[in-house]
Amino acid sequence: MQTQQDGIKRLSIVAGLAVVLVGAARTSAQPELANVAEAEAEMNPTPPSVERTPRRVKPEATPKAPSQQTPVERAPASPTPPGQTATPTPPATDPATPAAPLADPGEREWFGGLPIYRWSRATGDWGGARTWLEDRGIEFAASYTLDWSSVWDGGLVNEASTRTQFDANVTFDLETMVGLEGASVYLDFYSTDSRGGWEYVGDFQGTSNIQTGTNRDQIAELWFEQKAFDDRLRVKVGKIDANLEFGFPEIAGDFINSAAAYSPTSYRYMPTFPDPATGAVVFMHPTENVYVGGGFFDGAFATGRGTGYLGPDSLFEGNQFFWINEAGITWDPGDGASQSLGTGRIAAGWFYNSGDLERLDGSTEEGTGGLYAIAEQQLTRVGLDGVAPSDGEDPRGLHVFLQFGTADGGLSPAERHFAVGSVLKGMPLGRTYDSSGVYLTWADMSAEAGATENERTLEFYYRIEITPFIHLTPDIQYVINPSGAEDVDNALVGALRLEVAF
Repeated sequence: MQTQQDGIKRLSIVAGLAVVLVGAARTSAQPELANVAEAEAEMNPTPPSVERTPRRVKPEATPKAPSQQTPVERAPASPTPPGQTATPTPPATDPATPAAPLADPGEREWFGGLPIYRWSRATGDWGGARTWLEDRGIEFAASYTLDWSSVWDGGLVNEASTRTQFDANVTFDLETMVGLEGASVYLDFYSTDSRGGWEYVGDFQGTSNIQTGTNRDQIAELWFEQKAFDDRLRVKVGKIDANLEFGFPEIAGDFINSAAAYSPTSYRYMPTFPDPATGAVVFMHPTENVYVGGGFFDGAFATGRGTGYLGPDSLFEGNQFFWINEAGITWDPGDGASQSLGTGRIAAGWFYNSGDLERLDGSTEEGTGGLYAIAEQQLTRVGLDGVAPSDGEDPRGLHVFLQFGTADGGLSPAERHFAVGSVLKGMPLGRTYDSSGVYLTWADMSAEAGATENERTLEFYYRIEITPFIHLTPDIQYVINPSGAEDVDNALVGALRLEVAF
């Protein structure tokens, strides 16, 4: 009860400060192997301050190649707790995306204009100041996410706990500001508070994707991006969250389990939230539906350093680098085929860490890598409410996605990963902007990490739009063989997520 009261107090404080501290939000989460703690500690002497949480991916209205993504996420009508995807602005065709404030004062998102329950963000357009800044190339956004969860049965501890995250960012469109075509600068800050969570469950894949292990207050990302050749080439340099560029199923952004962000086989290596790292990303789009990209990052996290706290100096201090590449194909049947299959994507990638890594048996190996693949498809293009899509990019309808990953079981606690999920955007009875999803994820836990079983998790969520800027998500997860340990009972976890976009 005390943790719930603390969470509510924190929400009130943050809401009061949000008018000043504005930015955008996104999420993902990554746990450590809870039930083989001794083996994991020997393998990776990472202090609690660098526990991982893969960032969640903010789903686009249509699956797009990373090279098509825009640089920052405008405060969403379906706010995303700190996470994605790259940090993109959802296309205007997404029915859940707020339209730009209208010139008519009566339609402005401010007092005396639209009623507050119709605003896309809790702070509105600041009496026109926000719109004025955006017209001049300066865009602010922010969000707050509160997770409450309870291990109802099994697991390690049958208790309730909370996790919170406040995320704020600003994007400077240098083309609008100074005429530098295709260029932008992005700055992101977040503050997290974690009390309990997946350590109560004892699982590896992570039942809460905003958990950071210890409290964090840090500059998460700071990068410069340049687009050229009609956006067919995109280059980004600075402190970057790799999961916002690589390895994510775009439709999976509303799931709370961490594995929906990217394969847990790469948890030990990927420089992602809350430990982004200095690096560079290049994406090319030779045709409208084909993309290829690569990234080069400081790889120090794999040896226990919290790169989220580090600046660029760490990149040049040794030979610890993280490389990742991805190629994919997207498709869109276009307008006029409202009952047919919608957008889709298939992608594959590989990663490699060049450092001297400690294996789970205590020996040392120079460099290791892994593979991953993603497939996603919109099966229907009409929501259950019967509303026809406005064009080919309307996300309403039924989506499915698949994930696969593999890594060296002597170094990674998860040797192989398979997952399948389904998301329904647009619900009956007029709930046009609600969504629901079911997700099954399977991790082949490494015997060298002390696991004797495979971990499987089934998740179901229903995301409710209270107002365009407030969403509530009841969530249930059932974890079979947490961390692959024989002595931990299957866990039933109930959760409730509150998201507020400022």
